[in-house]
Amino acid sequence: MRRQPLEAWAAMAELTPDKWAVLLDTQGGLRAMAARTNMQVTDWFRHDWALYCNIVAVDFVRSSGIISIAIDSNLRKAFNLCM
Repeated sequence: MRRQPLEAWAAMAELTPDKWAVLLDTQGGLRAMAARTNMQVTDWFRHDWALYCNIVAVDFVRSSGIISIAIDSNLRKAFNLCM
């Protein structure tokens, strides 16, 4: 993300294992997969992505900090618009 998109931009950061990963449980389940990746996704949004993204979807939101980042970035956006 180098600049703000001209239209709505959604980050679909959900994990989608293939059928064999689900059947054989090679990743330890979706919750375990999300726990390994959600903090990285959160870090992406701590920086530029929070300013540009309109929609964020993640698995198991409790293992991420995406809600607090969304609140903070929306407050920053609102404050900048009001100035």
